[in-house]
Amino acid sequence: MILESKQRAELLANTDQQKQKLLSENASISFETVSIYVRHEFKDTYDNNMVKGDSAWYMDQVLCSMLLGDYREKHKNLKIDERGRPPRLDRSHGIKYWNRDKFDEFGDAHLLHDAILHEPNWIIFNRLLKTLFNGTLINLFNDYYKQYIIAKQ
Repeated sequence: MILESKQRAELLANTDQQKQKLLSENASISFETVSIYVRHEFKDTYDNNMVKGDSAWYMDQVLCSMLLGDYREKHKNLKIDERGRPPRLDRSHGIKYWNRDKFDEFGDAHLLHDAILHEPNWIIFNRLLKTLFNGTLINLFNDYYKQYIIAKQ
């Protein structure tokens, strides 16, 4: 979706060579790459402190909706399952509630924040990741997690 977005076309037309490398089709998706897109779309709001519910709070959702909209324009046959409001897997339930083999009853998940990065919680969180993503993406998430743990030490 990112490679076919209007944001990418705008960025490629108006950016320096360093950023163009990050935007190339062969570049991996990284925090730095995603930050370029979010900063481009939301300007100074991206770098401001965020408060729950303010204009910055929903940047990720707004950007995903924009990318999905661009993608749908180019791929008319794309079908999206727009479900009602099924139960939400919520951080208020505690990590033990997340320790399950199936997640198909849920239509939404609100993740634990910092606590998800504690090793026992990360192991449980991987069960949800395996439901949502393929092995390649799960490996990327786990590599990112390992880098985070190393950087934190």
